Amino acid sequence: MPEPQSKLSVRRCLTFATGLVECLCFAGAVFGWAALVFVLKEDRYFSSLCVNATGLNGTQTLDCRAQDEQFSLIFTIASFMNNFLTLPNGFLFDRFGTTVTRLYGIFLYTMGTLMLAFSSSALAYLLFPALSFLAVGGILFLMTNMQVGNLFGSRRSTIITLYNGAFDSSSALFLIIKLLHESGVSLRSAFLFLSACSVVHILRTFFLLPRKHIPYPLPDRYTYGVSCGKSVAASAEVAANGEAHPAAEEAPLTKNAAVRQEKTFRECLLSRFFLWHLLWLSVMQLRHYLFIGTLNPMLQRLTGGEASLVSQYTNAFAITQLCGVLCAPWNGLIMDRHKGKPRAAGETELEADLRASVLSLFLTALQCVLFSLCASTPFLPLQYLTFILQVLNRSFLYGGNAAFISVAFPSCHFGKLYGLIMALSAVFSLLQYPCFALVKGPLGGDPLYVDVGLTLLSVLAFIHPVFVSESKMSVRRCLTLVTGLVECLCFAGAVFGWASLVFVLKADGYFSSLCFNTTEVNDTQILDCSAQDEQFSLIFASTSFVNNFFSLPIGFVFDHFGTTVGNLFGSRRSTIINLYNGAFDSSSALFFIIKLLHESGVSLRAAFLFLSACSVVHILRTFFLLPRTFIPHPLPDHYTYGVTCGPLETESSEVTANDCALTGAEDTPFTKNIPLKQEKTFRECLLSRFFVGHLLWLSVMQFRHFLFIGTLNPMLLRLTEGDSSLVSQYTNAFAFTQLCAVLCAPWNGLIMDRHKGKPRAAGDLVDIYRRS
Repeated sequence: MPEPQSKLSVRRCLTFATGLVECLCFAGAVFGWAALVFVLKEDRYFSSLCVNATGLNGTQTLDCRAQDEQFSLIFTIASFMNNFLTLPNGFLFDRFGTTVTRLYGIFLYTMGTLMLAFSSSALAYLLFPALSFLAVGGILFLMTNMQVGNLFGSRRSTIITLYNGAFDSSSALFLIIKLLHESGVSLRSAFLFLSACSVVHILRTFFLLPRKHIPYPLPDRYTYGVSCGKSVAASAEVAANGEAHPAAEEAPLTKNAAVRQEKTFRECLLSRFFLWHLLWLSVMQLRHYLFIGTLNPMLQRLTGGEASLVSQYTNAFAITQLCGVLCAPWNGLIMDRHKGKPRAAGETELEADLRASVLSLFLTALQCVLFSLCASTPFLPLQYLTFILQVLNRSFLYGGNAAFISVAFPSCHFGKLYGLIMALSAVFSLLQYPCFALVKGPLGGDPLYVDVGLTLLSVLAFIHPVFVSESKMSVRRCLTLVTGLVECLCFAGAVFGWASLVFVLKADGYFSSLCFNTTEVNDTQILDCSAQDEQFSLIFASTSFVNNFFSLPIGFVFDHFGTTVGNLFGSRRSTIINLYNGAFDSSSALFFIIKLLHESGVSLRAAFLFLSACSVVHILRTFFLLPRTFIPHPLPDHYTYGVTCGPLETESSEVTANDCALTGAEDTPFTKNIPLKQEKTFRECLLSRFFVGHLLWLSVMQFRHFLFIGTLNPMLLRLTEGDSSLVSQYTNAFAFTQLCAVLCAPWNGLIMDRHKGKPRAAGDLVDIYRRS
């Protein structure tokens, strides 16, 4: 006889709650490795690899780079196994169901905790299999819990992402072990307790989970667990139909995919969606794994080896991991925000799901770039922000990964595709160990070049959301957008990072002849460099004047020969234009990077010769990824451009002939199809109140900004009383904040485009006059 509805509800709530506790307290413990490394070093694991070395001033220091490499290798192998074995584990789950898979996972997890419990400095090599067993057993806990979301219908995605966040937060388990160790509790006692908890996992397996899979959609009065009688047939039916595909970290586990969406596994594997998604996941996962695996040596370097500070920042990192359970559900809400709303005319459910996933994919890539930039900056207090961005990005990364696979591909291939993409990304993540060896070897412990390289690599993740959002358009348009963004972000507005370059120029003695000794009231001799500061300010004032004044002739040239990438993307045009302007502002950090390189021994000549060589890339982009004249708006059907385009002379000429659009401005939407009733002569535009008021609006604020940038260095010298280390610190902080412009600017575009798609009021003029 079926169980009463109230009893079913209680069982489902218990299943959900105990699954959350299981993921939160056990599943992802391996990613708290940095906290455990601190304990292992105190217990002298691999201490025989430390050797005495002579410092620069002749003092004896302890060189433990080989020990750090060993710990990094352990985490590299464990993280690789965590991902690579997802493929066979997915097949295991699909074939044998929940009970068999969980018993296997519990066995591995228990073996891992027992090995850690009985390891010691003499048996340190037990850490290699122990951490790998913990990683694989933990991911099996997560995989078997993902199907619990199927019990809760429309809240399924939110519950699945919540479990993923709990998985991330469970990395704080090793922090608790670290704190207990500092209170006198041994590693053996802690891990023996974790081993004993396997009894709870076994009980939950039999009493609160089904023998096979939880189906979706859920049958009426569905029951499961040892007390269920009728559900055996239901479970058998589900297994026979092959509907369950739960071998994924955040999979919605949809089992009712339309037949028209089904492709062969080979077609899915060779699709551009799969390849771009693999790149998106791999580059960001590599950045996270390298950061976690090298966190302890990084903190040792930034704190100068001060153990109390290293412990403080390690604790802070581990505590932030607890926030993963709070961050992850937001990604599920973003992915599900369109559910229950009417779709656009002609839009399929698949297209609506893909459209909803774009924002999640883009935000995840953006978070990773910011996280990588913070991690690359050798400023200790900034690492608190790094920890926050890391846990936020990691929560979004794995949820977005499984959710995208579930909506972009047929559900019948979900387990295989998810397992394969995790396995391939695991192979890519093996690059973390060569990177670590490179830092410890040829780079002498300075990770700056590796960090910069990984940050640039992370930018590639933006290709995926752009490609998904414009999947019906050519890849050429996506490449045009991405390369344009990189061009603006890395080159266009470098001059506005003048304050960083001034610091380098002063260090190299530029205009030093203008400095002279002067005597203060108390007869002390000081160096008066006010004339030198005036010279640097004059250079920036001249440059900023030329930058703005020549916008007029450049605007006329652009009207005849220019191009506008924003027009390729229709209703998102203003947002893209604002994004480019934000990237322009953020590119002022280029001089900050040159400053950091200069402090690492790279000369100004080498840095600027490299920038000169990059002109080849700009030339290639001009011919291959941009049109010869304008990109028209609205865009004609099947519009093409670049060196392969031929039949666009008529369209280009027609656009060029329409000369009513004023283009040379920094944030202009470049609209070339304003209705005829609004056309004015250039003189009428110039004498309009709109133009005069806008000129005043821009001029007063721009003047304040230019004056601030041009006088920042002398201002800092005055406020710090000439302390060069403080001046450098604040100059770095200023340059770093400039990077945030690329995040701020698109919001202005969204504000300007907020009325798109909405009916206008009666008698409203064209859209451009309504923008605020």
